[in-house]
Amino acid sequence: MAQAAKASGKVYAPSRVYSYSPAATAEALPEYERPVQIPRPAPKRNPASSTRVRREPSYREKRKMRLIPRMLSVAGIFAIAAVLLFVVVRYSLIANEYAENNAIRSDITELESRITELQVQLDGAVELDDARRAALDAGLGYPEAEQIIKVDGITGGLENVPPAGD
Repeated sequence: MAQAAKASGKVYAPSRVYSYSPAATAEALPEYERPVQIPRPAPKRNPASSTRVRREPSYREKRKMRLIPRMLSVAGIFAIAAVLLFVVVRYSLIANEYAENNAIRSDITELESRITELQVQLDGAVELDDARRAALDAGLGYPEAEQIIKVDGITGGLENVPPAGD
């Protein structure tokens, strides 16, 4: 193979030595041809720019240039403050609505427990037929015609009142 390389005129690159011994030396790599760089033409300058007189902005123009960014930044700060204020107000309104909602829910649960309590008392109460039977057993009956007293609603006087002497 070395004979074929010598015949063609091509040379293999020498190997590098990677060793940590102090006796080892690194061999230099052969020089290769560098690519030819094509020179670029310099950019053309505008001939009018060198002939015109450049004026500096006046004091008023400089002041305007400084004033506009300041006004924009102040307007931006006010806009951000307005947005933050809106968010805080909405948050407080939502928090108040949640507090009202929770108060109403607690009232509802209290009323439901009261209804359940009353339902239990109603179920445990004596029924009307049982009360009527107990009254009849105790000797209480329906009132008879003589026991009924009518009240005059307009004057407040009594009718069918037996005389005091009887």
